Amino acid sequence: MLHGKSDAHASAKLHRDETKFIEFHLQTEHKLEVWRRYLGAYLGIISSAGKRGRVDASKIFVVDVCSGAGGHLSLENPRRQVPGTAVQACIEARAIQRAFRQSEVRVRLVDIDGTACTRLTARVAEFQDAQVYPDKVDVRVFQDDFVNRIEPILREARKADGGRFCNLWLIDPYSVSGIPRAKLAPLLRGGHSTEIIVNLDVRAIQRMRSAIRSPRTNPKARSADRRVLNDLYGDSRWESAPSGSNEHEELFELARAYLDSMSPFFPYRYTCALRASDAQIRYLLHLTHARVAQTAFRKAYASTIREPRTSRALTITQRDRAAEWLFERFCGREIKLDEIVRLDEYPLDRGQVKAVLRRAQDTGYGHFDKHSEMMHWYSECRNQPALSLNYSDHTERKRGRTVSSSQLNFFDQLSRSIPTKTP
Repeated sequence: MLHGKSDAHASAKLHRDETKFIEFHLQTEHKLEVWRRYLGAYLGIISSAGKRGRVDASKIFVVDVCSGAGGHLSLENPRRQVPGTAVQACIEARAIQRAFRQSEVRVRLVDIDGTACTRLTARVAEFQDAQVYPDKVDVRVFQDDFVNRIEPILREARKADGGRFCNLWLIDPYSVSGIPRAKLAPLLRGGHSTEIIVNLDVRAIQRMRSAIRSPRTNPKARSADRRVLNDLYGDSRWESAPSGSNEHEELFELARAYLDSMSPFFPYRYTCALRASDAQIRYLLHLTHARVAQTAFRKAYASTIREPRTSRALTITQRDRAAEWLFERFCGREIKLDEIVRLDEYPLDRGQVKAVLRRAQDTGYGHFDKHSEMMHWYSECRNQPALSLNYSDHTERKRGRTVSSSQLNFFDQLSRSIPTKTP
């Protein structure tokens, strides 16, 4: 396990997520937004039920087992990066602990990549170093193959009465060979308090199945691919011939077959497609024992595919852009929430303003008193990103894309401009 800060965090080699502009990778951007929205809903549902005495919500576990370095390079965000799933888990944990003092969220982050863990440790340090509850989050980073951490984390989540605290797992492997069914067995049998989200690369599964069926495939390669898919599904159901008339239907059937293979373990199962990019087509698969959780997940996903003009929820980048604009307008001053709502230059409704001000507080632009609804803007930002990212480190050219300096300047100016309509 990794603890604390050191100069090594900043000097460690960049993780691949830190060198690719997220705006060019729609699948990743979509995944982050679904995760952010659902995680907030998940924690809110459990904490509310705990407050009413319906469940024991004194502890809630959130586990990201392929966590990465915790940050993605961004062209449009003024901080030049957006939080990854691991850091977002910490953000949502802190938010729910502020709202429900009786609930503690424990965040467990696992990645086999030492570089990722080193940089992730630096990014989550701000949550560990907080002086008082509820701003302090019990977050731990483990460098390990995640299958080795399943049983220890499940043991940690066990209650004195033998049951388990609610535990949500995000499984987002780089390749489909990383989640063999047999090694997931302890988690699948974790009990009614366990919930799982899998980010499944169905295009990779399709390519492997096509290679297996091709007479030109080397027999050893065919055997290896067959073993990977059997291990992934737990049987050979992936071999069924596609019944659909197009590729989209074939990919959905592969995702659905994986979902159906989970029927002995989870009564409520749902799958949804992420936006396609980079020749990747992935589906999120949600596995739960609670109907209310499935409903919340469906709503979270649906909110990410609405037309922008019909959705009032702001993305992280929209919040960061609004926070920076307001900071530059009001730095060193105190201003009421209602005064910000009435700004013609930056039209936001009350809910949006509250979200922006909470984000502004977390990113060190000021302090928001939710009782008086007064925002005190500092004279300077007190919480710059723990690890800065540089546009010059991007690798998009290596992927056949051309990102010129003029484009970088354009996006940098765009992120700082005053919008003419609600972001």
